[in-house]
Amino acid sequence: MAAPLAVLREAAAGTRRHRAGTVLVALVVATACAAVLLSSGRAVAVRDAVLTRLDEVALRTVVLRVTSPEWSLPPALVDTLDRVDVVEEVTGFGAPVDLVHADLPSGTPVAARTAYGRGFSSERDLAVAGPQAVVSAQAAADLGLGGRAAGALRDPDGAVVPVTGALEVPEHLAAFEPLVLLTGTAADPGPITVVVAQVAHVEDVLVLETLARDLAAPPGPDLLTIETAAALAQVRMAVSGDLLRAERATLVLSVAGASVAVAAILLVLVVLQRKDFGRRRALGATRALVAGLVLAQTALVATVACAVAGAGTWVWLHLTAPSGAPRPALVVAVGTLVVLVACAAAVGPAVLAARRDPVRELRVP
Repeated sequence: MAAPLAVLREAAAGTRRHRAGTVLVALVVATACAAVLLSSGRAVAVRDAVLTRLDEVALRTVVLRVTSPEWSLPPALVDTLDRVDVVEEVTGFGAPVDLVHADLPSGTPVAARTAYGRGFSSERDLAVAGPQAVVSAQAAADLGLGGRAAGALRDPDGAVVPVTGALEVPEHLAAFEPLVLLTGTAADPGPITVVVAQVAHVEDVLVLETLARDLAAPPGPDLLTIETAAALAQVRMAVSGDLLRAERATLVLSVAGASVAVAAILLVLVVLQRKDFGRRRALGATRALVAGLVLAQTALVATVACAVAGAGTWVWLHLTAPSGAPRPALVVAVGTLVVLVACAAAVGPAVLAARRDPVRELRVP
């Protein structure tokens, strides 16, 4: 443990002795780190903002609709889709039935449906037993319930359906507002005419569309329609790919330029300090120790420079950039990469320093 600490102490002392070289290396490394964050980091922040807009729930929703009363989707389809990794939520709906306020036969009718699946964040099964109904806030207003999720509704056959609770509609079912759900039984949810599935990412829409069509297997091509934002999914993938290629190009150019500059500066410093390295070798320092000192000095200076440049750039972007600053994890990753590149660029000069001949370097002219 003592040897590494001694090397670090000597490296720190060396950086203080050769302030000009230390400042040059620090400036190059800090500039490279800041350049990557200002270009690639800002591009990542912009990409994340753009992709977040393209990842809105409405664009991640796939809707299967049965177009004929003679055919319906099996409940097993909902269960199967619920087990697919890319699917976050899936709900099956039965055929709609118009309901009105029990005391207002001429009131505004609202379509009510049986529901099957796990379509809400509360994780409760929507298919619970009992002839009851739950209504959304918009449905309660349209039905004339006075903004309360209580009262009674009447179906076209005259049967009364009590309202037993409020319904919090998740985002992927917002298109079905005003929404009234009729309870049924999990064993017999009735014929399913609509299935709504929400995927994790927009690019998963195309995958789920193909999978859902294969699983539904309609007996005729006109019996099932699938509504998706497939065009926007393709746009998202194209945007993501273009931005990613631009980020990579900027990153490679910045890091390559920094590595060349660091290597050039260290080569000059090794030449200027050749007598110092010769004395160390004459006093018994091994080649590995001399090379380790050069690498330790570079790593120490690069780490401090990246920490200062990374923190300063992140704060500046956070305060001034419309798209915000990149994630702190990206700042740490960029700083780590630049430090590693600087150390890699220092390998050549370190080997050159370690191979200095002490007799030749200490020879008096």
